[in-house]
Amino acid sequence: MELDTSILEKQQSITTTMSDLYGYSVFSQDFIKKLEAEQAKEKQELEWYLNAVFTKIPDDETNRAFERVMATNASLIVKDDLVQESTKGMGDIWMVGFVVVGALLTGVVWLYIEKLRKGKKIRENNNNNR
Repeated sequence: MELDTSILEKQQSITTTMSDLYGYSVFSQDFIKKLEAEQAKEKQELEWYLNAVFTKIPDDETNRAFERVMATNASLIVKDDLVQESTKGMGDIWMVGFVVVGALLTGVVWLYIEKLRKGKKIRENNNNNR
């Protein structure tokens, strides 16, 4: 079997346009006009939303919700937050205490097991020496 490498020498760089690949004529006037129209539409929508936010007359439901929020007793809300924060600290202290006690118990059990192992080795050595 022989390979004909002359084809590779004759090959030139081949490029494909975006229009051929994806069907978009990126640099055509029609595509540019469509792009500008879409950008203008997005800008117009953004301006409409901004104007609606700043110039819209609030409706009755919005006014009632605003009045309800303003009429609430804010001091009760603040007190509840402070109570929750003060009890939160106690929970953290208890958690640290449990971790420390757990670590101490683990250390005691580990030392006891090591003591048993050393005692077992000493007994084995004494039995082997007899």
